[in-house]
Amino acid sequence: MKRLFVYITGGSLLPALLLLTPVSYLFAGEQVTIEGIVYAANWDDEGNATAVVIVAEGVEYIVADVGQGRKLLALVGETIKATGTVEVDEEGEKTITVTSYKVIAVESEAKEETIIIEEE
Repeated sequence: MKRLFVYITGGSLLPALLLLTPVSYLFAGEQVTIEGIVYAANWDDEGNATAVVIVAEGVEYIVADVGQGRKLLALVGETIKATGTVEVDEEGEKTITVTSYKVIAVESEAKEETIIIEEE
């Protein structure tokens, strides 16, 4: 009888421990600084951005609509350096809660060309 009790107890604790590990991992945010472009992810009826993402080095970060993240709605198309906490959900989507940001200037490599079209 004691063996059965130990087996049931041990068997029920292991799944509980395994279940808690991924949950704690998903909610443990990691502080990062990323540099990328702000894109609109959702719009209202007037065409104003209501949600944004930052794309940095090919990775898309959904911007949480709190605090400094709300200010990024006005920066669609801008390149920024953002610092915040990143959390990854069970589908692998990354959400950043922005604590600070800075708009950065990007030097354009494009050169102006003058094209002359001659009329015949």
